[in-house]
Amino acid sequence: MKKLIIFVLFIYLVSSSFSQINNSSKGIISSYNGSDFFTYSNLLVVNDTLDFFPGTTFMSYWYYYSNTQNPISANLKVVPQVTWLSITPNIFTSNNCSHVIPVIFNFTVPQQLGNYNVSIVDSNGNYNTINLLMRVTNNPLRYRTDSLISMQSGQTVQRYEKVFWRGLNAAGWVPLGYCGPTTYIPGNQRTINYYKNPNVNWLTFNPANYTINLYDSIVVIKSFNPQPAGTYNVFECKHFQWLTYPRYVYWTVNVSTDIRKICGVIQENFSLYQNYPNPFNPNTTIRFDLPKKEFVKLKIYDLLGREVETLVNEQLDAGSYSVDWNASQYPSDVYLYVIAAGEFSDTKRMI
Repeated sequence: MKKLIIFVLFIYLVSSSFSQINNSSKGIISSYNGSDFFTYSNLLVVNDTLDFFPGTTFMSYWYYYSNTQNPISANLKVVPQVTWLSITPNIFTSNNCSHVIPVIFNFTVPQQLGNYNVSIVDSNGNYNTINLLMRVTNNPLRYRTDSLISMQSGQTVQRYEKVFWRGLNAAGWVPLGYCGPTTYIPGNQRTINYYKNPNVNWLTFNPANYTINLYDSIVVIKSFNPQPAGTYNVFECKHFQWLTYPRYVYWTVNVSTDIRKICGVIQENFSLYQNYPNPFNPNTTIRFDLPKKEFVKLKIYDLLGREVETLVNEQLDAGSYSVDWNASQYPSDVYLYVIAAGEFSDTKRMI
């Protein structure tokens, strides 16, 4: 039997991959996660999972087919046939071990949440079957990293990401069975798209969509400017041409107001003072004392118990502090401000 190979390449970010092993000598499948190279032998079926947000329309991902000996042809079919996935090309011939065929899997993701299953079957029997699970979810978990930013209200925080295109040769790795040059280059250019879910206005990418040439690089600037104080969440979603899997970063951004330490003298007790001025329009100041280092939360609520704004959400040393609140964007009303610091909590009213 001719040895065959289908390998999944993914570069740039660390993630994980998995497959289920059977005892039939069908061929070899390899995967690369950006730091580790995995080879699974004696595979009959490859099981793969992709996570997408509902309604995503431009998701295309690449699988790479090759062989180790003489020309071998494939006739790939989606079973059952579905409207949300197409394959290009589905009929092809790999002439030798250096002739790699990039096969594009084009997804038009349904709006309905849930799990969607198909199999990618080579009706010629020359390549492994891929059992593909597409999870349509608002909380993708696969190929996701979580990141935290803490900032002051009114600030803009920037993060930088350098993206390059050097072909598929991460860390000098050469695909198993591939006998061509050290670097496999599926294309001399690479398109990259960034988008957000939800589509918030306080996070921007510059540039968000671009094409990078071979051996070139670009720096993407991510600017965060959420207002007012509070906790914000958003998914950063990245679509890299020539990758096999989507990439997600789940950002949590904690925004606090400008907290002033007005006295470094150790206080004897926890205290929350009445705001001043009170009544106020639209600015007021809230003061509190900490006898020891604690994680402090200071939040504003309306009379229905709905959270209006988070003024403090961080660990503070012992001392006396004051924080300002600008209520210009809220209606004139009675509000509650609540502090929680370790086992201490207190609530006061302001007008």
